[in-house]
Amino acid sequence: LKSRAHLGEARWNRVSVHGSEFCHSSAEAFRSSLGSMGDGELEAGSEVVLGSNDSAAGAGAQIGSSPDKHLSSLEGLDSDGQLWHNREASAKVVRRHTAETKTAMEEKGGGQGMVFGVVFPTTANILGVLLFLRLPWIVGKAGVLQALGLVAVCCSCTFITTLSLSAVATNGKIMGGGSYFLISRSLGPALGAGVGLCFYMANSIGAAMYFMGTVEAWEIAFPDAQILEAGTVNNVRVTGFLILAVALVVVSLGIKFVTRAGTGFLMIVFLTILCMFLGCLIGPVDGVGTGSTYEVDVTIDDATEAIEVTWAGVAGGYIADNFGPGYDEEQLAFPTDTTEYSFIALMALWFPACTGIMAGSNRSADLKDPGGTIPAGTLFAQGATSICYLCFVLLYGAVAPRVTLLNDKFFAASSAFPLKQMVIFGVMASTIGAGLTSLLSGSRLLSAIAGDGTLPILRFFAASPGKEPRLALLASGVLCVLALAVGELNAVAPILTMFFLMCYTCVNASCAILVLVNDPNWRPTFRYHHWAISVVGAVLCVWMMFAISPMFALLAIVFCFLIFVYAAHNSHSVKWGDGFQGMKFQLARNVLMKMDLTQHTKNWRPQLLVVTGASISEDSSLKIDDPEILSFASQLKGGQGITIIGGVCSSQSSDFFSDGGPFMCSNFRQRIIDGQNEMKKVMQENSIAGFGRIVYTDDFSDGLMSLVQMSGLGAFQPNCVLAHWPQGWDTPGQQGQDQRARFLRLVQVAVVFQKVMMIAKGSSFPALSDRLTGNVDIWWIVADGGILLLLPFLLKKHKVWAHCRTRLFAVAEEVCDDPAVVQRELETY
Repeated sequence: LKSRAHLGEARWNRVSVHGSEFCHSSAEAFRSSLGSMGDGELEAGSEVVLGSNDSAAGAGAQIGSSPDKHLSSLEGLDSDGQLWHNREASAKVVRRHTAETKTAMEEKGGGQGMVFGVVFPTTANILGVLLFLRLPWIVGKAGVLQALGLVAVCCSCTFITTLSLSAVATNGKIMGGGSYFLISRSLGPALGAGVGLCFYMANSIGAAMYFMGTVEAWEIAFPDAQILEAGTVNNVRVTGFLILAVALVVVSLGIKFVTRAGTGFLMIVFLTILCMFLGCLIGPVDGVGTGSTYEVDVTIDDATEAIEVTWAGVAGGYIADNFGPGYDEEQLAFPTDTTEYSFIALMALWFPACTGIMAGSNRSADLKDPGGTIPAGTLFAQGATSICYLCFVLLYGAVAPRVTLLNDKFFAASSAFPLKQMVIFGVMASTIGAGLTSLLSGSRLLSAIAGDGTLPILRFFAASPGKEPRLALLASGVLCVLALAVGELNAVAPILTMFFLMCYTCVNASCAILVLVNDPNWRPTFRYHHWAISVVGAVLCVWMMFAISPMFALLAIVFCFLIFVYAAHNSHSVKWGDGFQGMKFQLARNVLMKMDLTQHTKNWRPQLLVVTGASISEDSSLKIDDPEILSFASQLKGGQGITIIGGVCSSQSSDFFSDGGPFMCSNFRQRIIDGQNEMKKVMQENSIAGFGRIVYTDDFSDGLMSLVQMSGLGAFQPNCVLAHWPQGWDTPGQQGQDQRARFLRLVQVAVVFQKVMMIAKGSSFPALSDRLTGNVDIWWIVADGGILLLLPFLLKKHKVWAHCRTRLFAVAEEVCDDPAVVQRELETY
């Protein structure tokens, strides 16, 4: 075959040189190792020896701060950014890094503990507007039994997700960055971007839900002080837009204006809940709060009327009447809501009240011991709020008849002690605070995703270091406006539920997969996590999504999948480490182990090992001796087999090592690294999807032997050796003799290892840009088998040969082969 080609590129596996007293480890690998150490794996002041025979190269210590801050000052870095240490120098590097990190932590001071850093903010985020404005109504609709059931299902989902989140939070040292940082750095940039974007959407839409709750409380507190008619959708929209505008201004001023009020808002929430508990337990008291009989304003036939309702406290005996569901009962609390509610619909409405479990991890940068406080504090807050919800379901079912629960939209305030107004203003304050926090978290989350570069389309929302993410805040405001335009809290909550469920599904499924594939980088110290629990959590989340709305569930999955694919395509330059590389490795390993080494003839496909000479010049450029066969190999990719480009670089030992010593020359080391990069470019230019390998050897024949023997793994090892006919075959003298001997050795090696030998002869071959017409002539000797018949078929799958015809000329031995039989067999082949 006459062949001509351009240089291509190969994927190249770096070779590290390990000795008994030294090692070679890149600075990036050292930094990664420092960042992946888990709690308790290395104590302060411990000595780690890099490169010894009995220790792992690249291990390190990290006490509470990013190693990037200190690694730039590491001694022992050469001009190439590489670490070349002996045992003593390596230990000094780690000891100094440990001391500097410990000093930095002492200068920074302690940090928040579990109560103020995790429990309080998580509790404040979980206890939201739905507890105050919708739980009594849900009890009236679903009844006590089903209300307990739907609250238990929602709380179980978030409890399991909390266990998975705790495992993520204890998988190595935790820096700043919050939940998105934890997920993206543990589960990978692609999945982190998908989960992060769903979490961002949930935060922005959640802010709209909180502001709608503020408007509802404002309408009850001051029904005559409304922009439009109280109780209408347009009033909710307009008032919500104004509240949002003020909130955007407050958040844009900076995080300190929001965080300072956080504790105050939380105290208001606790006081409000205390008033609600006392009211239900004490019951109506004459002259204090709301009496046993009172009036509520409802809308009947577009007219506002006052109807009389009652309640009696826990001694009223209503729990038996409210035990079963009342989905067909008329409700006047929300006259514009015409939804036919069921258990699933109410579950979709209630689920956002159980979210907020990631609030503690969002403060990871401010915690004294994030690895210990995040799991314990989040689990405590989730458990306490779940018990609170279940208690209120029982209380509301016991203190009031169903007609009161369905018609008084703010029964939580009507039943409060001592004054109804305390709960109304408390709800307004808490919802405003929660809305501000959601806008703040959402804008910073979007800015963090944009800053990571995994989603280039969002790069405009990245904020400069130390600057407020105002563009990201504006984007959150736009999304919040769209949610407010819906105007119905009951309609917004299910949308919010879908985003949270998608986020929780990814977290649970990812944790389960990382455990099942035995990824060595997945080593959480949280003891109460098991892969089966995460599987149950993921299945529960998926079931809830499809039970609520199959169409929206599919849309959410497609949305997250597209984000995952887009982020994976743009995350090649990200160097966080990806937990899912372990899953890919495990799958590849299982396939390799189970593949049969002896393939059936029908399943045979050419898997090429392209053998050629290679040399690295002084300017570090790679020269391929036979570049034209790379084009031929590229045009054979229709066989869908693997392709390995094997370059043999023969050189004297003195070229590699200084004066024959044990250490490699630094200039030659750089030439080898540059040669690897050049090989990648060569394969890219020739559109070869495969692997590249360069063998450095003193003797060319030894290099050929090594390539043929060691290339590939198991069933994925080459079965065809493609080489070029020696151009100096006819050259007289020693040079020609050497080339002939080298070629014959290659053929013998291929025969011994049962490889198909393909020889390309000539100095030209069609380029990838050519479009050929005419005939491809095959001269087939019967004894050659089917390889020559397969080659033109594979070539015609490539666009270069697509318009060519194949002509077959069979060469039959006159004595042994019957020409008629041979022709008939060829026609049916």
